[in-house]
Amino acid sequence: MEEPTLQLILEQEYPGRSQQIQTLLNLMGKPTDPTVPALFVYGHTSSGKTSVLRSLFTAALLPHRFAFINCVECHTPRLVFEHTLNQLTGTVPSHANGYRGFAKCDSLADFVVKLGEVGTMIVRCGMQVHVCPNLKTLYLFDSLQLLRPISNQPRDTPQILDRAERLRDMSPTLIPVLLRLRELVPHSPSTIYARSFPRHY
Repeated sequence: MEEPTLQLILEQEYPGRSQQIQTLLNLMGKPTDPTVPALFVYGHTSSGKTSVLRSLFTAALLPHRFAFINCVECHTPRLVFEHTLNQLTGTVPSHANGYRGFAKCDSLADFVVKLGEVGTMIVRCGMQVHVCPNLKTLYLFDSLQLLRPISNQPRDTPQILDRAERLRDMSPTLIPVLLRLRELVPHSPSTIYARSFPRHY
């Protein structure tokens, strides 16, 4: 008996979302396929956007292979940047490391520089977890950015930003820079933006 495919598992978990799941899987492609620089996922509140995306990337990738950023919790650019880098590198602030993150990012320029360093480390390490265990993949929900796959390397990391509509309340340069990360950083991730339609009463 054949094992169920990822698509079948997700379709059973989220009935009525077969078309959306198939579209996402097609966009992901194979590990060596080029990825889209940005993806915008939208829909009504409580329609399953966040759940489907989280389940898809959790099932398809190893832990720490994506960064999932909630833009309600990360309500400033600095929080978005630092949480992204922490998840990308597997850094968890704790007593052991003095509650420090991977890097301090006060500006977009700092983020671009640090993301370039992390991207270079990912390319060098690939899947050699024993050599570079913390640098694997980045996913940000609501602003998803996927790294462009490199030959003989595992699928690059996407950046997923959930509740992406909150990005408009931050710096006016934030969204344009996130959309053009691939032009600014050689090994930058693709970006997935997930947002809800506004409610009308």
